[in-house]
Amino acid sequence: YTLDRVYGPATTTHDLYQQSVRDRVHAAMDGFHAAVLAYGQTSTGKTHTMSGTSVQPGLIPLCIQECFAYLQAQNTPREYLLRVSYLEVYKEHIRDLLATSATAPPVRLFDSVDGLIIKGLREEVVTTPSQVFQVLQKGEARRQVGATHLNQHSSRSHVMVRLWIESRGMHEKNGSSGNAPTTPTRLSLVDLAGSESVRLTGSTERRQEGHYINKSLMTLGKVVYALSEGIHSHVPYRDSKLTRLLQPSLAGNAQVVLVCCISPLASHLEESHNTFKFANRAKKIPQKATIQETLDEKTLLQSYREEIEDLKQQLNEARQ
Repeated sequence: YTLDRVYGPATTTHDLYQQSVRDRVHAAMDGFHAAVLAYGQTSTGKTHTMSGTSVQPGLIPLCIQECFAYLQAQNTPREYLLRVSYLEVYKEHIRDLLATSATAPPVRLFDSVDGLIIKGLREEVVTTPSQVFQVLQKGEARRQVGATHLNQHSSRSHVMVRLWIESRGMHEKNGSSGNAPTTPTRLSLVDLAGSESVRLTGSTERRQEGHYINKSLMTLGKVVYALSEGIHSHVPYRDSKLTRLLQPSLAGNAQVVLVCCISPLASHLEESHNTFKFANRAKKIPQKATIQETLDEKTLLQSYREEIEDLKQQLNEARQ
């Protein structure tokens, strides 16, 4: 197998982040779509790698902290607006973990000329890392409540944190962005469910969950195979909710890091071998990410800027 890097048990998540992930975060802040995915068998460290602990933060908190550190360090006149969403895919259903009501409308996916549109997904505007962590903590709490009621455990669902980044250049003299184009980018951080076969999942309920997980990960495998072999006549993105959500990242217009986790146990050799095969195929997918710019007046950054200008005008009129 040919892989970009191989990390042993002595490697810290921070080392992994610095060597393989940090540059993708900077790319997202510079205008490129980016994604980080953790794949592998249950209990191989995917969630620890992505979420970590308060003492040893995982890739998700490290990426979020890096985004805001980037904003603090930049010396170019540019304004940014960041939004975060948090969702999971369980039994082929998309659950918005930030939804404030149990009767919230279901999350729906639509295709458009501009790519995938997600309707009904709550997004929170965030201005500090701590605010992001508070939002995610609320979502995690809702997920744990749902897990108690519906027997949904973290290893049995796919979890995705999406950070939307809108940025636009500003004039140095007056601080106005004028008609400058907006650069909307997406940083997706994904903790995939365990990739082991159904025979290893135990109870009947786990087998049912395993069926849906196998379906989504099998579809992901088919998508990766088609893309790695250059078979673009029919890439089966629509066969699973997971692959539809990942389509913008997998289709090539994103800088993607795939972290594949394996077990050191000899009894898990077959599953580790399958993980290696998946990683080897994924490495062959061409990535041709480009910066996306738009003059769309519907961007949230543009809407906020217009609202600020209106308020300034009203204030000036009130003073006269």
